[in-house]
Amino acid sequence: MTPITARPLRAAAPLAALLLATSPVTAQDIEVLYTKIDASTTSDTPWTLDLGGASAPSKFRSIDDFTVSHDGSTWVLKCTNRLGDDLRNMLVLGDASADPQLAQNLAQEGQPVPTEAPGILWDFFDSGRPVAFDSSGNIGMSGRSKGPPVGQRERVMTRSAAGVWTVVLREGDPLLGLSDVNGAGDEGLGNSVSGVHLLDDGRVGYIVTPIQNCHSSNYPAFLRDDQGFLQSGVAMLDTGATWDTFDLGKTGGTPDGTSYYSVGDTEDPNTSLDDVFAVNNVVVFSEGQPVDTGALLYADTFEVKMAANGNWIARGDDASDDDWCVMNGTLVTQTGMSVEGGAESYAAVFSACAVNSNGDWALIARTDNADAGLDEVLVVNGEVIVREGDPVDIDGNGVFDDGAFIGDGTPTSSAFAPFDLAITEDGMVYFIGRLNDGLGNDLDDSGFSTPDAFLRIPVNLGPGEPFCFGDGSGASCPCGNAGASGEGCANSTGSGAILTSSGEAIVGADTLVLQAIQCPANKPGLFFQANMPHVTPPLLGDGLLCITGGIKRLGVITTDGAGVATSTQSFSVAGGVSMGDTRSYQYWFRDQMGPCSTGSNASSAVEIDWQ
Repeated sequence: MTPITARPLRAAAPLAALLLATSPVTAQDIEVLYTKIDASTTSDTPWTLDLGGASAPSKFRSIDDFTVSHDGSTWVLKCTNRLGDDLRNMLVLGDASADPQLAQNLAQEGQPVPTEAPGILWDFFDSGRPVAFDSSGNIGMSGRSKGPPVGQRERVMTRSAAGVWTVVLREGDPLLGLSDVNGAGDEGLGNSVSGVHLLDDGRVGYIVTPIQNCHSSNYPAFLRDDQGFLQSGVAMLDTGATWDTFDLGKTGGTPDGTSYYSVGDTEDPNTSLDDVFAVNNVVVFSEGQPVDTGALLYADTFEVKMAANGNWIARGDDASDDDWCVMNGTLVTQTGMSVEGGAESYAAVFSACAVNSNGDWALIARTDNADAGLDEVLVVNGEVIVREGDPVDIDGNGVFDDGAFIGDGTPTSSAFAPFDLAITEDGMVYFIGRLNDGLGNDLDDSGFSTPDAFLRIPVNLGPGEPFCFGDGSGASCPCGNAGASGEGCANSTGSGAILTSSGEAIVGADTLVLQAIQCPANKPGLFFQANMPHVTPPLLGDGLLCITGGIKRLGVITTDGAGVATSTQSFSVAGGVSMGDTRSYQYWFRDQMGPCSTGSNASSAVEIDWQ
């Protein structure tokens, strides 16, 4: 296989070395959703309830796993609180655009299981991804209850986006369409469900083991609702081999039901050659066979993620424990390959991967960096966006004054939680990172487990490289009107305008769209192009003139009611660019009520390489 060429990614480079806790440097865009730092409100769980259903505020004991909806609008976090053994396990439902402290208690140990009889209470929620979403934001999940009847404690359930719960299956409910060497017809749902995924038609896909009244050679099985789909000892792959078993938690699929994946063993008597990874029941990798054109031979798959359109990414290792990451059958990277094309290389530990429907990929991995406090990275499309040792702005005041850094207090321990990584179509990357104080101490006041925090960071997945921010990181704004991190100089909205890019910058077939956001509403402005960034940006109204050389006006666009200006023309034609050219872009706009009273302002800028 030829390794995937990294899609251009434009994100602020992370700080690769520890900074002093009192550093005035403006914080990068890592957003802290939740931590286990008691002095911070990010450790609060105000949605927790006591056994009587009354509010019982608590703090995080652990931050475990999460799922993000296909459209990126919603997330569910699996976690524990500190209320005690009978109230501890819970699922938190959050709106991606809202304050995390406004999240909902989706389900909590000790609380009633929706739609069930009184006295049936939640116990715990099954391992792996806590829930699954369909295209409309409905949720599918599995979990265990307390209370009678004892033989019906495992459940598969759905919750509509409107909040309506439905029990799909209870432990012991009949399963249909299965085979059993002891005689079929009386099989029932067992007590361990994993790999849940929700289809748009309302069906829930999952793996179950054991299956009641079924011989062990015929489970685990992959089902959709109560219907058998793929079964151990029965289902055949495209190679003619028969599935022997399925790996729990390594099953999933798209909401439309057209694509799915599974990992497990075949009935090949040679157990050194029986592991397989399959998509749509077609073998992608088989144990002992090449993962690429070199000497890397497939041994196992550790994780698979599948986007709503069927894009998939997987990571695993070979017999020598060298790791690999493959997307849609093409090698992304492997142990020994260069990180960002530089002197640093990937080591033999990949711990999480993710993909979105646009084909953007993310990976958490160790490198061969000699400094154990800097050797783990989060990479998107081939570029490092977060590194162990990066400072984190816990309180969101824009300054690194919280004494918090990515990584465990023990540098040789993992800086990121394994498996926990997601990338949305609009470029938001969610992950669970560990935090320390830079002096070798974990930032974990729960007294339990690792110093995990639920974090996210936006990345610009378009073709442009943002630059020239009026946030104090470069040239000063005209009247002390600095914007927030990554913005232009502040305008009459109180924020600074940001120029974003999307589409493809391909001469003769460009779909490039520039969009200026956080501008005053219903004001005229214009996009303009130049040959290069301004080394020392002069003032332009209440903002900065970021670009210079061969300036061309590319069309007047009036902002809409939300203060957004969106380009409509072909920039390769209007700008007269050729393949291989690099051009810089900015948006200027009227702003009569601006802070410096000049009557206009300008956005940040973007530099684009034309193909």
